[in-house]
Amino acid sequence: MRTAVFVFALLVSIYSLTYSGAFTTDDEHLFVGGAESLARLGDYEAKQAYGNSRTRGNIQDVEPGQAVVGSFFVRWADANGLGATQSLFLLNIFVTALTACVVFWIVLALDFQIGTATLTAILFGLGTMAWPYAQTYFRDPLAALMLACAYLCFELAIAKDKSSNGVFFTAENAENAERARKVSARSAAKRSLSISRLTAWALTCACLAAGVFVKSTVAVAIPVL
Repeated sequence: MRTAVFVFALLVSIYSLTYSGAFTTDDEHLFVGGAESLARLGDYEAKQAYGNSRTRGNIQDVEPGQAVVGSFFVRWADANGLGATQSLFLLNIFVTALTACVVFWIVLALDFQIGTATLTAILFGLGTMAWPYAQTYFRDPLAALMLACAYLCFELAIAKDKSSNGVFFTAENAENAERARKVSARSAAKRSLSISRLTAWALTCACLAAGVFVKSTVAVAIPVL
């Protein structure tokens, strides 16, 4: 858990250095408008952006998941006298860093060492398109988080190393003392992932549903899983 917290804090710190809080596309105008409308008026709509004839404030065909999550940031900003738009652009910083933590746990669930999991999570956060997207208000980072959570739960659900009470990754499950000695450090880190098989399947479905609620293209991953 401490390693995951370290990865999260490291990425949030680095992403904060490249934070701009500025729009890059008109789609972001649309998404921000939906979040602000939902938070302040209770309606899912977006105002027409001045000088923009493409989106025309039409947000009804956009999945509302991003707006629902973003509305909490708007309420927080309003309560503290902060800029709502600039606060909304913080969302993907935290979401992307959290996704890297999920990647860390996925690698552990696949029975790799903690060092490998840590390096993979950091490479995901700093060596892929995750970093540029963390500077935007697109829906993709939140959809990626839901998809990553779904895959983690899927791996836990199909894990072979489990006790009668659920899915466990412990050194005691090793078939011999030598293997137990080598995996003991990993096992200690993995105990936090211990959930029942039924719970893991339920969470897999819930995360996929949440991902589709954010962006419908997440449904493409369902046949893969």
